[in-house]
Amino acid sequence: MGLKKLIAGCGLIAFSLSCHNIKPTQELNNERKVVTTIDHYVQHGTDLKCKDVAKVTHKGFDIYACESDLNQELIQNFEFVADIKEFGNKNIGLVKSKNYQVYKNRKTENPKTLYWLYVTKKFYVPKKRDNWRVITEEGWHIDKVDKFALFTSRVDDLKDEKQHFESLGYDVYWRKITNFANNCDLEPGFFKRTKIRQADTILHEELHMTVDEKDWDLNLEESIACLIGKIGAMEYFKDKFGEDSKEYQLAKCELNLKMSTSEFLVDINNQLNKLYASDLSTKEKLKKKKEIFENFPYSIKNNANLWDSLPYDKHFPLVYKVYQKYPKFKDLVKILKNMPKEEEKGKEYLKQIISQDTP
Repeated sequence: MGLKKLIAGCGLIAFSLSCHNIKPTQELNNERKVVTTIDHYVQHGTDLKCKDVAKVTHKGFDIYACESDLNQELIQNFEFVADIKEFGNKNIGLVKSKNYQVYKNRKTENPKTLYWLYVTKKFYVPKKRDNWRVITEEGWHIDKVDKFALFTSRVDDLKDEKQHFESLGYDVYWRKITNFANNCDLEPGFFKRTKIRQADTILHEELHMTVDEKDWDLNLEESIACLIGKIGAMEYFKDKFGEDSKEYQLAKCELNLKMSTSEFLVDINNQLNKLYASDLSTKEKLKKKKEIFENFPYSIKNNANLWDSLPYDKHFPLVYKVYQKYPKFKDLVKILKNMPKEEEKGKEYLKQIISQDTP
């Protein structure tokens, strides 16, 4: 299936299968092996400012929130988060992290937020996340970069820097991030996602927390986190609802779409690198650059945007092939645990795994 058709197909499924319209079977709805408990006005080590902090415990996982925010729908959302975290812990060996353990309502409680700004020259795509520029004070500016820089801050939204480097002719890409592997919070926007995307994101970030000490090259780690998130979500919904369920089919579609877009994006990166290394005039390079980006049926606009996407896609086709050969979590996790942390050594290790006979 072509990429455009696959995107359209997944989009149609996503439109018609809003998770609010997908209801579990009555049998699963009544299956309450683990009771959710709510402790009121608890002492806590969170950064919640409200006085009425409650602790919601489900399947051994605690989630804290202002009691004034609690309602039945939010409690059910917390139960789903705990269910996914339990699935990741038991089936994939992911750690019980503090990710997604505190709910912030965005009105009186603000979720922890990272701001990222990617800046690149017109004819350059960096090979990895590098040359970090950390802004620790609001209003503090860095006005010059060489070929590229990745700005990050918890206190400054970096919009002034974005405008500044755009005016200088750089490619820029800005991101506001509340989902990250460093004790991130839950917030209302997270629960507006489909359940498939929620599951994918939770497992993705838990993978980062699990391999924190391995110090994998980020180009490898992000691709692996994408794989674990997507196949984890797929397996979770298969266990819950079966292979014929709409939930499982949509999760499977998301995995196939990721594979197709990753291959396409890697190809575009290769085309751009050849173009930028060529002897063509600036005018010709700009023209061909525009054509290449317009040929990609996905929302990638410039070098900086591509740089942001590459870690998630660069090695996804490779790790996907490992999964195809070893689809059982137990085997896949064992292989990944033995992977060298360096990018090139890790690639060669995974290629060797694919080429050898299956035991």
